[in-house]
Amino acid sequence: MAIGILLFSGEELKSSFLAAFEVTANNGTTIGIGPRPLLTMFAFMLVDTALISLAIFFVHAIFEEMKKGCTPFSRRNTVRIRKIALVTAVLGIVGSYSDALVDYYTIGELTWRVNAIGLMIAAIIYSISLIFSYGCDLQQESDETLGGEANANHHEIRQGHGRPEDVPERAVGKGGRGQCESVQNEDR
Repeated sequence: MAIGILLFSGEELKSSFLAAFEVTANNGTTIGIGPRPLLTMFAFMLVDTALISLAIFFVHAIFEEMKKGCTPFSRRNTVRIRKIALVTAVLGIVGSYSDALVDYYTIGELTWRVNAIGLMIAAIIYSISLIFSYGCDLQQESDETLGGEANANHHEIRQGHGRPEDVPERAVGKGGRGQCESVQNEDR
């Protein structure tokens, strides 16, 4: 809405809107922000909000898959976590630039510093994605091992040489893994 006021409104509405962004400093001077700088700051704030929303979307998708009974150690979740790391790194850079713009347009100093903490958090999240990738390999190996045993047990039951409780849930489809694997294969 603020962007619409700055771009498409008449001069009277625009000047009363800009008056709301005038700041009085400690020494009594009033600092005003023009329409172009304000529009630039709003644009960067919009980018910040979009990046945060994107990271939340990826986290939600991971938990939504787990809620369905899928393992968290999937290739799809590993990629999502890597995307969260990338978004966090970009947010660390873009967010610090947004802060620098606010300082520049309000106090007149350009004090841009890369957010080192944001970049460290991005590195930690990327490391977690590597752990999930290894967990995914272990999960696949475990599924293949259990899958071979389950098929052998299922064959024995058909032949009348075993009990139904000997068959793991995944072999008979109760564990929900079948739907998870088909969802993961759709991404490839």
